[in-house]
Amino acid sequence: MAESLIRNEYNEMHEAITEIFEDELKVNINKQEMHDYIVDYISYFDVIETVSIYEFLDRYHLSHNFYNMAEKEFQELFGIA
Repeated sequence: MAESLIRNEYNEMHEAITEIFEDELKVNINKQEMHDYIVDYISYFDVIETVSIYEFLDRYHLSHNFYNMAEKEFQELFGIA
């Protein structure tokens, strides 16, 4: 009985999660790809005073979920990490 209840609860949760994310595009990006995007991005500037990471992510159609990864890579490239 308990096993059946747990299984039913699990199945309901799984269906709910699937519905939430079925329209989402799953994006995987590795550190080298992020590095390459950032190098390309900064190559367009003569002088860089500030960097908007959100603008960078938007320009390359990357999810804002990659903010921390991009921030860390920018810091490493600029020598402030």
